Amino acid sequence: MFVLIGNSGSNHNYIGLTLVNRQPQDNLAYHNQGTHGDVNVVDISNMSHDRIDHVIKNDDPLFMFCFASKWNADLYTLFKRFGINVIQIIIDSHRECMLINWQEKLRINAMDDTDRIFSKEWEQQQRQSWSPYTKFPIERERLWSGPTNSMTMSS
Repeated sequence: MFVLIGNSGSNHNYIGLTLVNRQPQDNLAYHNQGTHGDVNVVDISNMSHDRIDHVIKNDDPLFMFCFASKWNADLYTLFKRFGINVIQIIIDSHRECMLINWQEKLRINAMDDTDRIFSKEWEQQQRQSWSPYTKFPIERERLWSGPTNSMTMSS
């Protein structure tokens, strides 16, 4: 088991499914094969530490992921306590591709109702997270892409 950390549009599902040897079917988006599908992939972005602890001990997920904006050193410590590898998805160049990828596959041309719902949920989550800091929460989330703390990350 492992946890992936990255921004929206950084292909959590595709990378995670590939790492657990589940060949993703060709699609524009992979949510229906991962977090919104019939496999046990868990988004821990808004979970309490107690809930994450419960998921790890009782639900045996294939992998978990966390949006970078929700990641912190306490989460790193929690996962290390369980011996779970933490993998950060870093996009060093052409970050605009991540923005285009996300906007195109889920917000502009959602393939189905699951992706449309996921897009609306994501937008609401980002507005709640970023509104205290900016008048443009969606745009701000898309521009934020640096590691949270290089001392707390490992691969």
